[in-house]
Amino acid sequence: MTALRQSGNKRSRSFERHSGIRAVPGVRSVWLGRLLEKLKARVAPGRIGTLGERLAAHHLEDKGYQVLARNYSVRGGEADILAAHQGLIVVIEVKARRSVRFGTPAQAITARKRRRVLLAGQIYCRRNGHSLSRLRGDVVSVMFHRGKREPEIRHYVGVLGYER
Repeated sequence: MTALRQSGNKRSRSFERHSGIRAVPGVRSVWLGRLLEKLKARVAPGRIGTLGERLAAHHLEDKGYQVLARNYSVRGGEADILAAHQGLIVVIEVKARRSVRFGTPAQAITARKRRRVLLAGQIYCRRNGHSLSRLRGDVVSVMFHRGKREPEIRHYVGVLGYER
């Protein structure tokens, strides 16, 4: 371990050249410091959606929503979050993004996705004895801004609509 701590070490320079990451000063093991630096720099691409859904669920609970189900899936439809709020069953689609390069998270919801989310909400209501007139479709947008510690969370109420 101590041999790797020296900046002039052949193995250290080789790792730096091939990995593109540098050592973090004050960390005992060079490879561990490099790994921590790399992990702090970004969230893994496949985990943005999962992290966004978790943050959205906590945000909704703080606003008084009772989360009934997460990642509810039925044939032909799926919903990220199903919640109860003020006597309504709310089916929620969560979209998370790191940049607005390809549009905002809310703009990423297509007509097909809207139908799939509402279908999941309808089936949930039928299976659990809820009236379809009490169904509402919302969108929660989670935006991870570079350099900011907290993500921006926006809740759009009733934007998915429901055609009876």
